[in-house]
Amino acid sequence: MKKKLIIFVSLIICSLALLLALPACDNTAGSLQYDKKYIAEGHANNDKERYYLFHSDGTGIYKYFSSGYTYAYDYTVSFKYTYADEDKTAVVCLFDSVEYGSKDTEKSVSTDWSELLTVSKNVLCTTNGYFYINEDYLKEIPNFNS
Repeated sequence: MKKKLIIFVSLIICSLALLLALPACDNTAGSLQYDKKYIAEGHANNDKERYYLFHSDGTGIYKYFSSGYTYAYDYTVSFKYTYADEDKTAVVCLFDSVEYGSKDTEKSVSTDWSELLTVSKNVLCTTNGYFYINEDYLKEIPNFNS
């Protein structure tokens, strides 16, 4: 009887310890944040005119504005996305439509526009080396690109 009680109490203590440890192992802590801008590192803390925005329904937008002496890019790509793996560490964005702003001179977006991004709560990384920083995380690093 005494052994059974010790085993029972030990199981309760282990179960409680596991329940308390679960929040530290939350698999969603590093996942994509919905309805938050992921702003290009070069645009962080200034004009914020280049960003991704994801919605929980599997859609999103990519906003891009840039101008020079002889050109101007001003467009918003609407896309559908899907996770590329079970761990949800990468997402594939596929063209749905494009809307050009009044300043766009290039009309450069084609219907085969797509992106493969690695995903975390704070940062997106493109395959060509660009970083996009979550707008909430920018508040934690106020001196970045200031």
